[in-house]
Amino acid sequence: MNSKMKGLVTLMLLFLGIQQGKAQTNHNAKITDFSVLKAQPLIAVIKDPSTLELEKLKSKLKKTKSKKKQAKLKESIAYEEKKIKKFNEAWTTAVKKYWELNNEILFKTYTEVAQLKEKGALEYTVLLIDDFSFTTSSSSGSGIQSYGNDVIFYTSIDNMTKRKKVDYFFVLQNIFSEYTSYKSEETYKLNFKLMQQHIVAVEKKDDTKYVFYDHAKESKQQNCVKLKGNKVLIYKETLYKMARKNPNKSFYNGAVRSSGKEAVANAILNDEDVIIGVPFLSHFRSSGAGFYYKILVNTKTYEIISCTNRANAINEFLRVDLKSVSSCK
Repeated sequence: MNSKMKGLVTLMLLFLGIQQGKAQTNHNAKITDFSVLKAQPLIAVIKDPSTLELEKLKSKLKKTKSKKKQAKLKESIAYEEKKIKKFNEAWTTAVKKYWELNNEILFKTYTEVAQLKEKGALEYTVLLIDDFSFTTSSSSGSGIQSYGNDVIFYTSIDNMTKRKKVDYFFVLQNIFSEYTSYKSEETYKLNFKLMQQHIVAVEKKDDTKYVFYDHAKESKQQNCVKLKGNKVLIYKETLYKMARKNPNKSFYNGAVRSSGKEAVANAILNDEDVIIGVPFLSHFRSSGAGFYYKILVNTKTYEIISCTNRANAINEFLRVDLKSVSSCK
């Protein structure tokens, strides 16, 4: 290989390394920043009761004379108002019960937080759930497609609107495929526990490049032995369809228990000494497809017991994932 070719290969490898690191990094803060973020009062952002969508609907209602259209608009307004109320209730309850990194917690709308920032009141940390979306060209040639997923941001008030400078973000794991603006209490609890555990691990490692997947792999090395003699509870909708009817037949030596939503939810909410399986969305690839890992978590200690290192873009436990679990690979 001549020197020109060697140089080209080196550049390609460097580019790939940068792209991989960029895709997986979910925090930009320096180590000292985390201590500041935790020491400051936390503002958990709730939705404003008067959104742009609501204002548009109310404006249309005022201009509409048709009784039939008025009735439909009133239904839409009621639906939007209920959606906002449900989100605020679920989010507020979860933050109060399960957020442990900050001692003082306040609840304000995005507009109120933006006003604080404008006034120069920067001594706050913000906890915000939002859609992290982008557009990309469709591989099928059908044009531009949008992709997005709920993401929890933990950042300084100064960086909350700077998506590329946000201090820390965590892709919200939608364990029950809840396609609503608000998630269940158990979903928020699981996410807060894993997210806070990772932040603490980053501080201990003193390494801002220590991404969640690195943390999960290291935890697996320490805890995989705890799988012995235990069954793994997996929500049946996240088992590959061929395994749902009889998951114990050939997977993980009969130690996978297919379950309904209630059993998994109770394990999380009641701190049961149970191991559950969760498809973990790490990040989006440039194609827009989700990049999933499969992790096993003890719902009493929130120790990560296992993490498959065979990633795929399917949010289901495949046969190969469960074989990896059984052998601690």
